[in-house]
Amino acid sequence: MSLAKEAMLTAKTGGGNCVCLAEEPASSADLEKKIRARLLHNDTFVRALDDEVGRCSRYGQKFSLILLSITTLEAKGSVLDGAVRADIMRTAFKLINSRIRTIDKSFLYTDSRFAVIVPHTGYEGAAALADKLVHTLTDHPVLRNIGTEINITVNLGVSAFPNDAVSSEGLLRRTAAALEQSIKDSSNKVAFASAVIAGSGKHGRDIKELTARLLEAGPSSVYNLLAAVDVTEHYERPHSQAVSRYAMAIGAAMGLPSVAARRLRVIGLLHDLGKACLPEDIITKPGSLVDHEWDTMMKHPIYCSEMLKVFSDFEFCSVPILCHHERVDGSGYPRGLRGDQIPIESKIIAVAEAYDDMITPRPYRQQVSSAEALEELKNQSGSHFDVAVVKAFMKALPSLEARP
Repeated sequence: MSLAKEAMLTAKTGGGNCVCLAEEPASSADLEKKIRARLLHNDTFVRALDDEVGRCSRYGQKFSLILLSITTLEAKGSVLDGAVRADIMRTAFKLINSRIRTIDKSFLYTDSRFAVIVPHTGYEGAAALADKLVHTLTDHPVLRNIGTEINITVNLGVSAFPNDAVSSEGLLRRTAAALEQSIKDSSNKVAFASAVIAGSGKHGRDIKELTARLLEAGPSSVYNLLAAVDVTEHYERPHSQAVSRYAMAIGAAMGLPSVAARRLRVIGLLHDLGKACLPEDIITKPGSLVDHEWDTMMKHPIYCSEMLKVFSDFEFCSVPILCHHERVDGSGYPRGLRGDQIPIESKIIAVAEAYDDMITPRPYRQQVSSAEALEELKNQSGSHFDVAVVKAFMKALPSLEARP
């Protein structure tokens, strides 16, 4: 009967639509080895995590990942009877599901650990849920059978997409690292990936580390990282998509070839990717930046250019994005280029971004109307912005605004 229970537990906690067969092992130690081997890589969980990363990347949304360890089982190893271990895990799974929302997804990750995917939730919401799970699982005995009561200890690691990683593999590694740190700290503790992984969170990410992560995850991870920038800056709508749309319209109005328009779409999408390396307190600062903060902010085109040129798919974006804050009078950054020294793609992105910045609420200045933004572009035409590009944008904008 205990073997049937083991099989049923594995099937139920495997994520749904699973069938597991009970096998007669040679010993309880063999049973534990079989269970561990079967569950160390839960394909259902991995697929669900991949799907969530893909969905949130497409729609610029966030989610959190929680790994929860029943450390009582890990500490005692095979001392506990297999049936008792199964009962503990079954009870823990029920308790976890009693505390999460219907849109959250829970899985058995190994024979002593659970994973919970928490959609539409950042660190604050995940921290609150993690605390609830700690208290739910540890405040009362999980078993009261065979004349004894068994209390458990737990540890949790928490990460958030896209702030901590831009791929499912990276997110899982960073959550696991947070869990291991929690276990080192004490029982019934929660640790966060942002505090464990150096170079992230309020202090910014190291450009070499982030580039290495992107290379490891592949070219698609570049688009995943876009969500990190928009989420961090709390945009009401994806800024990168708006800039891309305006840039393509400008290119069409200027009569650029279709291949150039396609490149503008990608350059516009990725132009602010370098902000993923900046400290969050600079990006979200409500007031004006002081000198040393501006020095940091002005590095984001360099960071983006460095990241993109390592990918053959995005190498064409490197120079235009590096120069998109240059001004035709030479007062821009990072190189102080002027006039024809600035690529036409960079001039187009500069106008598209400036317009979207002005008409969208920002923490550091007041939003203005479309008419006021256009007037500002005209006033700065010939100094900050290229005259031909501004004229093309003013020609293209009515048709853009007329679209639903």
